[in-house]
Amino acid sequence: MEAIKVSVVVPVYNVDEFLDNTLSDITGQTLREIEIICVDDGSTDNSVSIIQEHNDGRVKVFSKRNEGAYKAWQYGLRQSSGDYIVILDSDDYIDDDYID
Repeated sequence: MEAIKVSVVVPVYNVDEFLDNTLSDITGQTLREIEIICVDDGSTDNSVSIIQEHNDGRVKVFSKRNEGAYKAWQYGLRQSSGDYIVILDSDDYIDDDYID
């Protein structure tokens, strides 16, 4: 695998109805040298299972107690190794070349 160019941080909290589409959009990016950091902020739904279904080797999932999106973003940033950072919400829809 090439060096990570972009870290994509996604805070996740009880968004199982949106998360499948968001993760499909992220994993389908034209830029492949990305890491996807999903920070589960204490979800009680199927969000973590959905993240695991999309794990193509670039997805990292971290679970923590619920403290809100801002704290999840901060946590995700500390886990990042890319040259650039993109923060997306777990219900965002993006084009295939958005990160590129």
